[in-house]
Amino acid sequence: MGKEKVIAKIANFQKALASLHAALVRFQKVSPDDELYEPLRDSLIKRFEYCIDMFWKMLREYIIEEHGIDVPASPKAVIKVAVDLYIITDDQHKLFVSAINDRNLTSHSYHEEVAQQIASHVIYYYQNMHALVKKLIS
Repeated sequence: MGKEKVIAKIANFQKALASLHAALVRFQKVSPDDELYEPLRDSLIKRFEYCIDMFWKMLREYIIEEHGIDVPASPKAVIKVAVDLYIITDDQHKLFVSAINDRNLTSHSYHEEVAQQIASHVIYYYQNMHALVKKLIS
């Protein structure tokens, strides 16, 4: 059952990532003075939150199945083990920890400045999550 669970988690994550990409493309096309800017930004952030949650859970299942290591169910612990196993680079480690921190900011409080900052980071988070999932399925 383990391998099938990992395959399913990767497939679900890829769908969420595609949804994040679509939101990113729409958001990048709108100017800050457009009435759709704020709703599109907020939608982008919500999709990012969903993606980063799925990302670390998918990565945890992958590590458990492929490496036989029972990783604690903590986003930062999973990212750390992924570095130790050379699944992700040190630079990606920093980026993914930043993504997790940004995700935590969005879920605990809402400030316009924070939303702007996170929205500007989503492209980098997307690019690195996309690159990693491609690596995992190859």
